Amino acid sequence: LKRNMICFNTRKHSNEMIYYSVDVLEKAILSNQKVIFRYFDLNENKEKVYRRDGHHYVVEPIALVFNEDNYYLMVYSAKHDSVGTYRIDRMEAVELIEDKISEKAVALRCTMDDHTEQTFKMFGGPTEDVILRFPPRLVGPVYDKFGEDTPMMRSGEIIATVKVQVSPTFHGWVCQFGGEMKVLKAETDHQELPDFTEE
Repeated sequence: LKRNMICFNTRKHSNEMIYYSVDVLEKAILSNQKVIFRYFDLNENKEKVYRRDGHHYVVEPIALVFNEDNYYLMVYSAKHDSVGTYRIDRMEAVELIEDKISEKAVALRCTMDDHTEQTFKMFGGPTEDVILRFPPRLVGPVYDKFGEDTPMMRSGEIIATVKVQVSPTFHGWVCQFGGEMKVLKAETDHQELPDFTEE
């Protein structure tokens, strides 16, 4: 990697093509080219579930980010005039295409420090074992945050035990799912935690 990798905090991924993908994306950023790929999530059995029914994404790469042992691609969307983020280990069949990225995408590279600080802000607080309950569609975000080795079981919904630094930032992460993510309890002290999703 050359000058386009923003490193934050220095987990083994099941997608071993990630390093090939990073190399292609680095070339795309250096040459100001768009890339095409397919994107997938993992279900509770670690099976691929493709977004858009397996149809391709075409994006304008801005920067590569390494945070908490995960690789991300930050892109500019002209359609939505906004910056988006993709997990690189969830990308498949990554290829360069001839189209050049827009001037807006190039200009955004100068503001990536502020955006990455907001996007990849760390939790703060004491570390505890916490049990989460959520619908299957949130398996991906849980894997993204806590790793693919997170133990899960299905009991109507999905139950997972994770280690978290309990703090207002963690509560905010839970609340972003609009009541679908439930905090059941902390395993360390066996005391009930507030159900922040109901506030």
